[in-house]
Amino acid sequence: MVALLLSKATAQSSLAERLLAAPDQQAAAAILAAASDPIDQQLFEAVRKSAQARLDKREHAPALREFNAALAVAQRLNSAADSAAAYLGAGIAQFRTGQLSASLATYDKGYAQAVDSGDKLLLANLLRSRGVSYSSLLRFPEALAVAVLGFGMIAIFNRN
Repeated sequence: MVALLLSKATAQSSLAERLLAAPDQQAAAAILAAASDPIDQQLFEAVRKSAQARLDKREHAPALREFNAALAVAQRLNSAADSAAAYLGAGIAQFRTGQLSASLATYDKGYAQAVDSGDKLLLANLLRSRGVSYSSLLRFPEALAVAVLGFGMIAIFNRN
C-alpha cells in the first residue's frame, strides 16, 4: 500500500514537472492529453503553488508560463474556481511585465469563471485587479465602475 502511494506521488510529481516546463497553455494541454497519470486537484495545487512562488519572487515570465499550465489543469478538471485563480495569477504576471491590455483581457476571463464558481473572494480580487488595469490604461470611467462593484462586494462581505 505504501509503495502504491509513493508510486502515485512520484508519477504526479513527474507530471507536474513536465507541466511546469511547458512553454505555453497549449503545450500543457497536450501534456495532459497524453498523460496516463491522474489529473486531480492535487496536481492543480502543485502547479499553482509553484507559479505563485515565482510570482512572489518577482519571476514574472516563469510565473505566467506556470499559471498557464495551472489553467490547463483547471480546465481539464472543469473547475471554474481553479480557472479563475489561474487567470488571476496570469493576469498579475502580465500586468507586472507591462502587458496591461493583455492583463485586462485575462482578468475578464477570470471574472467570468469566478462568477460561475460563486467564490466571493476571487470575485473581489479580480475586480480589484481589473480596476488597477483600467486605471493604468487611463480608462478612468471603467476603473470607477469596477471600484463601485468592488465596494459593493465589500459591503456584502461585511454583512455576512
